[in-house]
Amino acid sequence: MVISYKPRQQAAHLWLSMLARAALFVLTLPAATLLHPLPRRLGRPLLCAPANIRVRVVEPSDLTQLAQLSTSALYGEVDIWKDGPIAVAQRRQILKEQRKALARRIDLEGDAESLFLVAMEPSKYGERVCGCLDLAVHLFDAEERRFELERDAMPAAATADRYRWAPYMASVAVAAADRRGGIGRQMVQTAEAWAERNGYTEMMLEVSERNEAAIGFHERGGYSTFATFAEGEAGGGGEVVVRRGVQWVVEQTGKHVMRKELGES
Repeated sequence: MVISYKPRQQAAHLWLSMLARAALFVLTLPAATLLHPLPRRLGRPLLCAPANIRVRVVEPSDLTQLAQLSTSALYGEVDIWKDGPIAVAQRRQILKEQRKALARRIDLEGDAESLFLVAMEPSKYGERVCGCLDLAVHLFDAEERRFELERDAMPAAATADRYRWAPYMASVAVAAADRRGGIGRQMVQTAEAWAERNGYTEMMLEVSERNEAAIGFHERGGYSTFATFAEGEAGGGGEVVVRRGVQWVVEQTGKHVMRKELGES
């Protein structure tokens, strides 16, 4: 039986609108191999990626590194001599906004309605955040094949076969230097294990139709596209960030809704 939760403060789970609208930043990653203990709250052993990577639930102390990671995943890096002062100032402002949004999201962690994972690599200076995954339970409209990301309650006249609460993978990000090392795959597997433990039989996500790397990554992990929407449909399309002259611009795209039946090999 699927456990139905009423998501609390759903809007706050959209800590990065671009990521929540399906701009997933993961590349092709091989399978993981090593075993490490899973935090008790997740309730089962954890397969970890190579190179001593440890996947765990986010902590407030991760905030600074997470803000840097998410900003780099979306906007890349800048150099004042190459990109100019406008791009540097824009990125500084984006970093500040990301930090505030992430702080609000981290404050929500700790219930059965969401899961925020980080991948950590040990170093002589302490652990380094090299990946993150954000997951929340959202209302899914099976008739329209879309998520109602801003609803926090089941519609009064809802029928059992139309609406259901479903795990929604809002974002996956891996630092550029750590891609193709198994980190993204391990975080997704951990999220799927969490969803199964909480009684769910599926995992879903949305991805920009232009993000071929993310689409291929999830297809190799067992996800398939079962709905496609044009730009502006179904609550908005996907989003990608591109450079236009001296600044970044967010462009709207179409999006795919992808789904995986949990428990499949």
